[in-house]
Amino acid sequence: MFKKIFIWSISFLIAGTIAVFQRATGPTYPVKGKYLFGDKSVKYKFPRSCTVGLDDCVGKIFAPGLKGYVLYKRLGVEENYKKIDFVSDENVSLFKLETNFPKAGKIEYDAYLLSEGKEFKINKDKVILRFKGYVPASILAAHIIFMFLFMIFSVYLFFENNFSSGINKKIFYLNYFFLIIGGFVLGPIVQYYAFDILWSGFPFGYDLTDNKVLLIFISWTAVLFKIIKSKDYKKWLNLAFVFTIAVYLVPHSLLGSEYDYSAGKLTNVKN
Repeated sequence: MFKKIFIWSISFLIAGTIAVFQRATGPTYPVKGKYLFGDKSVKYKFPRSCTVGLDDCVGKIFAPGLKGYVLYKRLGVEENYKKIDFVSDENVSLFKLETNFPKAGKIEYDAYLLSEGKEFKINKDKVILRFKGYVPASILAAHIIFMFLFMIFSVYLFFENNFSSGINKKIFYLNYFFLIIGGFVLGPIVQYYAFDILWSGFPFGYDLTDNKVLLIFISWTAVLFKIIKSKDYKKWLNLAFVFTIAVYLVPHSLLGSEYDYSAGKLTNVKN
């Protein structure tokens, strides 16, 4: 009993670490940092993902009364930058970007502080922000939970496969179910709400996240066939697990859906 509790605990910690890594390294994670302003170091947090039509596109500099502005424009479009001034709200200085853009549309922006007639750029590199449609919290939460459970159970099966006499096949089948529901039912639903498309991976497009899920599915399906045929599955399960970890180390949403303003469509979907 203690051994199983220990393995489940380690599995949870490893899966949690991977989930945090996915979140923190993805291209939609907010830009955070500190900026040395005079004799003060001020923290800032700038969005890289916002919801079309909602009032959630807010950048914050955690110091009151600062003067400054943001310059932004559509990514990849030759046009003049638009300007938005900072406003103060209690203990922060902030700016609100407009959200009237197409789903998967991107903008680029820079934030500047003003002091004594001089301007100082806060962010080192241009911030790239992508817009998405509103995804119901219940659907998004369910998708995240199922994929997180898949990761926990995958780690557990790996340990059980290598440090026990064999795996619990019921746990394997349950884990396969988590992958199907999380990756191929809830995942496309989330993507449809966000970008008006159910699937943009192979063979319909080049979306890296969709293709990662597809490759993981293929690797675990190979293990499933070995188990069903009562053949030696140990090596295959280890390979599927190592492959899954490698795929999860690729940041989430990298090379994801993007709206082409000139073509009026997503760039990662075949005609």
